[in-house]
Amino acid sequence: MKLAPQTYQDENSKKVDAANQKLLAMEYQSFNLVNQSQKAAAQLLLSSPEYKIQKQIQHFWVLRKETVTSHSMTLSKDTNQARIISLA
Repeated sequence: MKLAPQTYQDENSKKVDAANQKLLAMEYQSFNLVNQSQKAAAQLLLSSPEYKIQKQIQHFWVLRKETVTSHSMTLSKDTNQARIISLA
């Protein structure tokens, strides 16, 4: 997102980014817990309802963005094919 910030300006992308940030924070926290010999606490964190919710948000919006991108590419391909046919 840092490489192409203009691509991630819409509201859905902001939701994915927020979910990613929360997930990363929880994952870093779980690594810290493991390093402190608190494996059970780390496991509880990564199986918590909050973690699962953020994963669902991330998954939903990523799939949606992929579907929209794929649809846009198909439309673009169809448009280009129509232009080629009309030039022939």
